Amino acid sequence: MRCTLIRNAAHRADALQRLRRSLPHPSGASGGGDSLFLRCVLGGASACACGPIEVSVFETPVAEEAPPPVISGPGGQGPSEDGTGGNAPITTFVLDDFEDGDNKANDPGGWWYMVNDGTGFQNLTVRPSEETTASPSAAPSLVLETQTEGFTNWGAAVGVDIENVGPAENALELSFSVAANRATEVILHAIDGSGSHFTRTFFISNQWITATVRLDELFLVEDNSVHVFDVRSATELQWFIFGATPTTIWLDNVALRYW
Repeated sequence: MRCTLIRNAAHRADALQRLRRSLPHPSGASGGGDSLFLRCVLGGASACACGPIEVSVFETPVAEEAPPPVISGPGGQGPSEDGTGGNAPITTFVLDDFEDGDNKANDPGGWWYMVNDGTGFQNLTVRPSEETTASPSAAPSLVLETQTEGFTNWGAAVGVDIENVGPAENALELSFSVAANRATEVILHAIDGSGSHFTRTFFISNQWITATVRLDELFLVEDNSVHVFDVRSATELQWFIFGATPTTIWLDNVALRYW
């Protein structure tokens, strides 16, 4: 196992550009400088932990993967072509359920990673759900875990690249299961090709919940104009945690639904 920048040299410039674009500025705006950012990607089942002013990826050989799990529903109340309603089939693309034990999302998805403001400590791993302190899910499974502590600026996040996920271009809904070691809030950021962040806040605890978000209903107000999230240009999803208090977040069963 070796440490390199963004998987390999060919991807370095593009990945670093996308990373900088995705980071929230300390003032709350999108973007941000190069002086204080950090992103780690976990390879295999090993844990990844990062300190300030580093961009690291732990690279392991990538084996051929099975086709992504796509579950086509028998139907549903998806909209018709004219937007007036109808019975268009609803399809669920499971972006990741972590049962393979690594942080590579199902093809053609990207990698799960962590990103933070560099003022504290964060790690990222995949572990059995029964090892968490959250109330157990319906059946034992593997879940994504990130631990954060000591962050005093804009905080820390765990995210996943979806820029090349074909179904994401049509996805109207995101669902995921989430829990924490304590009562806290987590803010979902959906990021588009311009680097704009569209957010939704969830209050969570040590009880697993399943959250559902209509992506096409996310919007932001900028310069007195309302901008609606363009799913077709979606690049990343991130879950943000703020504050210095030690916090552990668990994530599972992340899926996109489209029709």
